[in-house]
Amino acid sequence: MKQVCFEDALDAYIRFREVSRLSMTTVKHLRYMLSFCKKEYPGDPWLTQDKIDRWGARRPKESGTTQASRVGPLNAFIEYLNRRNDFLFSPVPLEKKMPAGDPVLFTEAELRNFFRACDETEVIRSHGFVHDAQSLNALEFPAIFRLLYSSGMRGCEARLLTRADVDLEDGIIHIRHGKGYNEHTVVLHETMLALIRKYDAKMERLMPSRHPFFPDWKGGYHPKDWLAYHFRKLWRKYNMRRGVVVYSFRHHYTVHNVNAMPNRGYEITEELLALSRSMGHRSLDSTLYYYHLVPRFADIYDEIMGDTLQHTIPEP
Repeated sequence: MKQVCFEDALDAYIRFREVSRLSMTTVKHLRYMLSFCKKEYPGDPWLTQDKIDRWGARRPKESGTTQASRVGPLNAFIEYLNRRNDFLFSPVPLEKKMPAGDPVLFTEAELRNFFRACDETEVIRSHGFVHDAQSLNALEFPAIFRLLYSSGMRGCEARLLTRADVDLEDGIIHIRHGKGYNEHTVVLHETMLALIRKYDAKMERLMPSRHPFFPDWKGGYHPKDWLAYHFRKLWRKYNMRRGVVVYSFRHHYTVHNVNAMPNRGYEITEELLALSRSMGHRSLDSTLYYYHLVPRFADIYDEIMGDTLQHTIPEP
């Protein structure tokens, strides 16, 4: 087997990534490995399978996702070396553990059915209020559920939005009531922004100067179970599958975005970091959970989904 000087090869790989404008975030893990090898193998500059396997082994109390974030850059480095030479090294096998509760992958038909039910919300009765609960539901269901689908927001984040949190000019939502009070921002798809603007204009006529972006009929925030209750009713109007909940939109959004990323093994890329921030994840472990699921869905995702976003968010 051809001998490879670890430090020289790493320098060349770093130059390759710089020229290719690839993320440099993960290079630090390879430098940590180089320092480890210099300490553990003094006077031995060669990269060997033994060193790879030893560095890549899962450490005591280390989670699978943490191991992947540490070892993923090494596997990408090995792929780079193997492409330029005859087979040199084997990548480190990474455990792709499925946590309880697999993310739901919606079909196009299911999404069409659900949003059809949202758009068909009827106002059957009135108690004399200009803005009774049914009137508000008819306006809010098409907007809030499409917002969850197209942005990956948590249900509580959408429910607790204020008007000040939603920048209708630039299409940016400032989330201040996320999980663990982790503030972050979401950029809206242009079609979603047009829909939200129409919703806001109608709501302003119905309930001027409201504080919540999605108010209840009294002008306050909807209770915690409001979204879950109405999601179930709307879902079951035309869909038969069980086990689908509001949070499934967030799972679906994340898997869709990870699946669309460039295939670079288990690297922590700029795209992955941007997605993690947009989702409001406090650590990359939460995002990498979905990253490990992509191979399972990659072969079937395109044929199941198609161009669903334009179908479910109608033109204004």
